[in-house]
Amino acid sequence: MVVVAFHTDPSGTAYELLIDELIEKTDRFMLVDRKYVEGDTPERVAKVLQRLEPYLIEKSTMEEMMMLSGAMYSEGIYYIYRCTPDSGQVLKEGSPSLS
Repeated sequence: MVVVAFHTDPSGTAYELLIDELIEKTDRFMLVDRKYVEGDTPERVAKVLQRLEPYLIEKSTMEEMMMLSGAMYSEGIYYIYRCTPDSGQVLKEGSPSLS
């Protein structure tokens, strides 16, 4: 697994190039919906999750993720997706920056 720390929030062209690079070098990515717990997923996020549905590998709760890995996770729903040029395009169109 690749873990990358950023000191700034990549946006615009830097964000798009980062997505392209990671899609090319990894086989999956994870998104976490922390608002799901509150039943308050923002509409923009819900649309991205819907568009990513064809690439979904696994959807897990915090408890399931902790049982699978033994690591600690924050509360939320964890979505694991396949990295493809199309799923990368959904990410780029869904947000102008990493955060």
